[in-house]
Amino acid sequence: MKLLQLAPIGALIAACTAQELPTASRSAQFSAYPDRLFETFQTSCDGPGETFQKIDANSYECRKACNFDPLSGEIGVQI
Repeated sequence: MKLLQLAPIGALIAACTAQELPTASRSAQFSAYPDRLFETFQTSCDGPGETFQKIDANSYECRKACNFDPLSGEIGVQI
C-alpha cells in the first residue's frame, strides 16, 4: 500500500527529467518543395548591381557588384 502512495512522486520525477533533443541543424525542413520561397528570393534580387545565380539544385545566391570609385573616399573641403 505504501508503494502506491509513492507512485505520484515517481511519475513527477520521470516527467521532470531532461528530454533528449535532436541535434540542431542549419537546414530547414519543409513538407513540400518551397518553390514560392525561391521564386520570391529571385524576384527580390533586382536591385542595382544585383544578380541572381543558381549554384546547384538547392543553392541560390543574390550577388551585388560593388562599384568602386577611387575618388569616393575623398572629401572635398574648401577653405
